[in-house]
Amino acid sequence: MNDKLMIEAEFLTHLKDNKTQVEEELKQIKKQIENQEKKLIDMMVESELQNFKGKNGITYSLKTTVIPNVLAENKVALVEALKENGYAGLVKEEVNAQTFKSFVKEQGWETTDELPEYLQNIVSLYEKTTIGTRRS
Repeated sequence: MNDKLMIEAEFLTHLKDNKTQVEEELKQIKKQIENQEKKLIDMMVESELQNFKGKNGITYSLKTTVIPNVLAENKVALVEALKENGYAGLVKEEVNAQTFKSFVKEQGWETTDELPEYLQNIVSLYEKTTIGTRRS
């Protein structure tokens, strides 16, 4: 086998391994940030501080954000309620890309010519070639 091909393949593996390592490090750093924020929030609340300026010149402030959460079984009711009360502009009907990709694959539509007529002028298909790897 071609030595250049082997070198390039091994470099691809090195890059993928490096990406995995960096992603793991990022997860750990995000967890550390979350823990440190919790600790600082507790200390500020205990000290009754809304904000303070650190020695580094950065001002640290408590922020409270309201985050709405809708249970999956209530999503249809929420959409209808918003539409009925003049907020239809907030509603976006979407098709999940991964779900649609799986649907197209399951249907065996591998070329644009095989798509049903109702999708032919709406959906385009393209192929993406990647390198699969596995450890032995």
